[in-house]
Amino acid sequence: MDCYPDNEGDWEVGLTEISFPSFVENVLDGHCYYTIHVEDRFFRKITLIAKHYATIRDLVREINAKQQMSIGEVDLFVEFFVSDGKVGMMFEYQAQVKVSVDFSPNLPRLSGLRSDETYVTGEDVISEREPNLSSNIRSVYCYESVLSLVVCMFRNV
Repeated sequence: MDCYPDNEGDWEVGLTEISFPSFVENVLDGHCYYTIHVEDRFFRKITLIAKHYATIRDLVREINAKQQMSIGEVDLFVEFFVSDGKVGMMFEYQAQVKVSVDFSPNLPRLSGLRSDETYVTGEDVISEREPNLSSNIRSVYCYESVLSLVVCMFRNV
């Protein structure tokens, strides 16, 4: 630019754009998963689809459906359910085999279960705290622009 605007005089500043997200994905791609071990051997890693789950029932339905698709059997190794607003787990085949489940750090934040604990066949499990489906993102994007009439004279060299 050959000339610069004069900083003296009347200037106007206007807000030209503002963005408020209506919702943000609470399950991010590859971050919400659990692993199933059978007789202390790795069996499957079940990863949820990245999207916004509006209710805990939607999340639990997806957890069970992804396991069903992965193992291709009628009975799930561990079935998740909602009881009194909390997420629970019920192990199938309890008398026949040892099944254990470990969670990624992000899935327990949503479900109320713990990421630092391995859940093993035995008694059914109910989460200690209520699920939290919020995305934990608080953001507003604003863009401001300085508006002014600038006249530049270009000279030929």
